[in-house]
Amino acid sequence: MTKQVLIPAAIYNISGGVLIIFLLEFLGPIIGMPVFGPPLFRLFTGGAAITFGLGYLAAAQDFERHKFLVTLGAGLKYWAFLIAAYCLWTQTISLFVFLAFGVVNLLFALAFTAHHLKKVKGAMVVCLMFLPLIGSAQGLPDVLKEVLKPGFTPSDDPADYPLVLPRKFHVELSEPLWIVPSKNLPATLALNKSNNNVAITIQNGTIFMAFRNSKTHFASKKSKMVVISSQDGAKWDVEAEISLKKDCREPQFVNDGKNLHLTFFSAGTSPFKFEPGDVVRYTRTSRNTWEGPHRFLEKGEVMWDVKKRFGEWYMTSYSGSHYNIFGPSKVDLHFKKSLDGLNYTPVEGRETVYQGGVSETGFEFDHLGNLWGVTRNEDGDQSGFGHQVIFAEKENLSSWQFPEKSSPEIFMSPKMFRHQTDLFLIGRRQLGKHPFDRTPELWGMPIRRLANWLGYSFTPKATTLYKIDQTTKQVHPVLDLPSAGDTAFPSIVRLDGHRFLVANYTSRPDRRKISWIRGQLGQTYLYLILLNFKPESLR
Repeated sequence: MTKQVLIPAAIYNISGGVLIIFLLEFLGPIIGMPVFGPPLFRLFTGGAAITFGLGYLAAAQDFERHKFLVTLGAGLKYWAFLIAAYCLWTQTISLFVFLAFGVVNLLFALAFTAHHLKKVKGAMVVCLMFLPLIGSAQGLPDVLKEVLKPGFTPSDDPADYPLVLPRKFHVELSEPLWIVPSKNLPATLALNKSNNNVAITIQNGTIFMAFRNSKTHFASKKSKMVVISSQDGAKWDVEAEISLKKDCREPQFVNDGKNLHLTFFSAGTSPFKFEPGDVVRYTRTSRNTWEGPHRFLEKGEVMWDVKKRFGEWYMTSYSGSHYNIFGPSKVDLHFKKSLDGLNYTPVEGRETVYQGGVSETGFEFDHLGNLWGVTRNEDGDQSGFGHQVIFAEKENLSSWQFPEKSSPEIFMSPKMFRHQTDLFLIGRRQLGKHPFDRTPELWGMPIRRLANWLGYSFTPKATTLYKIDQTTKQVHPVLDLPSAGDTAFPSIVRLDGHRFLVANYTSRPDRRKISWIRGQLGQTYLYLILLNFKPESLR
């Protein structure tokens, strides 16, 4: 090979390897990281390219002196192809990525082998040492096979897991496991293109998923609630398809220790109105059999977040006039509790903890028993628009402390959880230069509402993990989940002390720049992903 060939090949491989390993870690949230596969794939593909490029660069001067380096790179490229094939088989990379990166690695390796066949044997022997690494990374499918055993019903209460103080943790995100649509669903399940509003739970070693399926994100009489289940996370069975001939949203699972219940609210059929009706409950009486509907809560009340803490069930819900353009906001925010998860009463007898523009509110208790929450103030009120971080002391859980002003950023579909002493939030993040509230008070409430709602609808979105600063009561982003366009309805199941399984929906995650409204009219997908908190010392 001449210098005219070796040097361009070296530059191509080195720059490509650096891009794959390093730059994609930072550009991933912008261009859609899930497309590029798991860390092991990126490490081998990028490492092989860099090694091969360095070898070619050295070989351009003196091949005989540097032949081992270049043959090592060629051998690594063979293994990069094999790992790419494995990732394609396990559905952790797409066919496009396999062809673009995996096959290109193979072609470079074959071209080198054909030119220097006698010099490749030594490098191939060295590369055999990397074989054990192929199975060293535990992906989400392996985790599900590990935990989904008969009788496994994990506790969601952080109080059931010991504190490891003062150790610090960092969070690692697995590759997503795409569930809907996928080849692992029964062929008899007919689905429209919009899949959203998802809930998951694990009971007796079986994972259950409920989700709304419809033509678009907007209300329709063709909407239905679909319930599927799996005993290994790979093959899924249809449990139920529930159609009320009207819209249905906000599924929640309640496991009372004996039975598994599914709740959601029925709504209207107009795509231009928010019309919550009855909250209904279905109870699983046997496999693939769900009894219902049973009336649940008050008509027009929307359950948002429910979790069992300290032996009791707690719930945030809201009711009242939502999305009215004119007049003051009169959405009532409720905080209730229950002994059985089915019959709720206001905490400490207080019917409403807030009236204004707040609807969805995620909440969690800290390790001392105090209450924290993050609100979605979309309708706006005297505090402004955006979000509020609330706090209530454990001795007086119905007296929520609200800031005087809402922060202009908004976190829609907020769900909270606690790991050790840290509080986290998963919700929809507004991308772009402006926060949700971009309007001056002088404009008046009707104009401000329209401007904020329209501005929000026509900008891109992401689903983001945030951490709550309990000192400053600020919300800080940690990382983005695979997401774009129409996204964010997180459902969180704790697997053990440090691992959390999250279900979510999104438009194609590689289409990072599409607007929320465009995503709401298009195809959306459901996936599972693992949040794994690891001690800093083991990083």
